[in-house]
Amino acid sequence: QHLIRLLPPGDDNYAELGRSMVLLGLEVQSIPRWAESLDYFSEALSVFRANFGKESDTHPDVVKTLEYIDSCAIKHLILVSRDSPDKLIFRNAGAIIDGGDVDGKGVSLELLSHPGYAVVQKEVMEAQGNLHNSYKNASWNFCYLGVGPKSSALMVKYHEEYIRSIPGNSILFVSKCSLVESNCINLRSSLVFKEGNAQDKEPTSYSLITPR
Repeated sequence: QHLIRLLPPGDDNYAELGRSMVLLGLEVQSIPRWAESLDYFSEALSVFRANFGKESDTHPDVVKTLEYIDSCAIKHLILVSRDSPDKLIFRNAGAIIDGGDVDGKGVSLELLSHPGYAVVQKEVMEAQGNLHNSYKNASWNFCYLGVGPKSSALMVKYHEEYIRSIPGNSILFVSKCSLVESNCINLRSSLVFKEGNAQDKEPTSYSLITPR
């Protein structure tokens, strides 16, 4: 922001400043921190519009930045019926089922049903609570999933009957442990138990997502 005040619009470096902000926004998206990336893209848009003047809305930098801003509006991934017109179809479903894992990088959850988009992670959160009476001392990390740009696609592998993220090894998991329409799908880490809890194994009856 200090550089924006120092450099006047029209300066050769002013547009480059906007492009640098776009690159920062894209890097932050990959973490993922969507709200912060939106701040960078919005600042870049202000720079471009100030620099390019009246013709700014048709300038390639502005058009692309508006697309990046739109990509920050991530909607939750939820369960729908098998015959729903809103269902997602994965481009690499076969590779996931076959256990495909190229150089340990996993398989992209890019969408065939929505070209240019993929399943992406939202921000990671911490949780603890009473999943079962036996697991009241458990805590875990989780993040909701959504549909976003394929450049930020979640990478996964099929391992031990579950779809797991790479990196992180978290499992695809349905909120509320119930396969009911409209429930959100998220990533959930392994459970961590407080010292002294007699239960030290993961439950096996939760609503986990498998590719079959």
